[in-house]
Amino acid sequence: MPLIATTKMLIEDGDFIVLMRETFMRVVQAKKNGRPIILDRTKFYLDNIFGKPYGSHFEVDKKTSQLVHRDEDFSVQELLPEGSGGLDNRNLVSANEDNQNLGKEEIHALRKDGLTGDEVMSELIKNSSTFNQKTKFSQEKWIKKKKKRHLNIYKIVKPTTRLIADMYYRRDPSKICFLRSDSLAQILTMSNVQANSKVLLVESCQGLLAGALLSRLDSQGCLTQLFTGPNPMKGRNAFDDFGFSKALTKSRMKLFPLNELHKLSVFRAPSPAVEEVTASPAAEKVTSPAAEKVTSPAVEKGGQDVPSGEAAKRARLAEQTVTASAITGSSHDSKSDELQGSCDSECRSAGDKRPASDERELPVHLVERRAAQKYIESTCFDTLIVAIKAQPTQVVLRLLSLLQLSRPFVVFHQYKEPLVELFVQLKERGGIINLRLTESWFRTIQVLPERTHPGVMMSGTSGYILTGTLVQLPPSNG
Repeated sequence: MPLIATTKMLIEDGDFIVLMRETFMRVVQAKKNGRPIILDRTKFYLDNIFGKPYGSHFEVDKKTSQLVHRDEDFSVQELLPEGSGGLDNRNLVSANEDNQNLGKEEIHALRKDGLTGDEVMSELIKNSSTFNQKTKFSQEKWIKKKKKRHLNIYKIVKPTTRLIADMYYRRDPSKICFLRSDSLAQILTMSNVQANSKVLLVESCQGLLAGALLSRLDSQGCLTQLFTGPNPMKGRNAFDDFGFSKALTKSRMKLFPLNELHKLSVFRAPSPAVEEVTASPAAEKVTSPAAEKVTSPAVEKGGQDVPSGEAAKRARLAEQTVTASAITGSSHDSKSDELQGSCDSECRSAGDKRPASDERELPVHLVERRAAQKYIESTCFDTLIVAIKAQPTQVVLRLLSLLQLSRPFVVFHQYKEPLVELFVQLKERGGIINLRLTESWFRTIQVLPERTHPGVMMSGTSGYILTGTLVQLPPSNG
């Protein structure tokens, strides 16, 4: 199946396409001799679209229920009579039924006779007694209104990040955390995602952010997503609409459950700061690059005495990057053994009596989860992106230990209050520069001759974005 980044210009069998009609959009997979598409109570097939270039216009043929290719889109100016148009509409009565001489039965008769949509529109204009008395602007609005009712013209384009974001925002913005296309563009820019980037993502936007990031990475880089719930593929309708191939998602995307972060070695082993404050037995040190960033330079002073206030502050910072089990001094070996046998026990409980030591005998999702765990433990990520409906404070504070130094992080939320709390926590933590909390504000402008003005119905805000850059914690005095 094709990717969004492909450069081919013709529609092929199996492509994911966007059917556009005015502001209405829907993503479907084009298949030859496939099931019919039903949009706006109109049923049609896609057999005639293959081999046509993207961006083409098609009209629904009522007789054959097929899409017929059109040379160009419907033009309002072509139907306007020359020299028509009144000075104002003061003497018009829009509710008067006598304005249109053609009734519903006569219009249906024209359809049965084989008249095209353009010809039906011309007949409606000729039989309107008040059309020539309307102003030029009113005539254009009247034609556009009749076009929605009598013309079924669709434009077929490739699915892009902006189109998919706009489609889901118009459909139900609450399902994508009110993430508008302009806010999505800011997230992609502030996170500095590019080819060969290693991205760590936590989102609950039906896969919209995951699809946008993977389309930017394409065949280079890796996207690691921490998902919530038992099924990582549930509720990812927006991600499926991007039309990525299975080979790409398998090679460039890794999934790991968010509620199993305590199984990672960087969170299982306590940091040196926790060992010094709690006086717990020395745990086995973590050798992964992500874990080395947890060590504070102030602790490596050869066991000097630390003031009680400074020790308490350091302990509070350590608690934000390690789990409670690590703080209590849990043995690394026992945790490792428990992790080693967790997948095997799950496999055996499902009725598999084969040797548990052979990974080839495990279910595919368990093998992929183990591979994702090893990748996270051995990787320092280039950027961290969080966009969830829940409170993001604890999630961000914990995942910062997996981020490389001098790398950005971006947190999006619908409301300001959760990000204000996170802003304060990051200020107390330290080691963060360029910390900013901004509001996404967007305004649509109608640009037409002699009537350019802001849109009447529009969304003013689209959530808030918290950005910053992770740096080394400053050394403490004393």
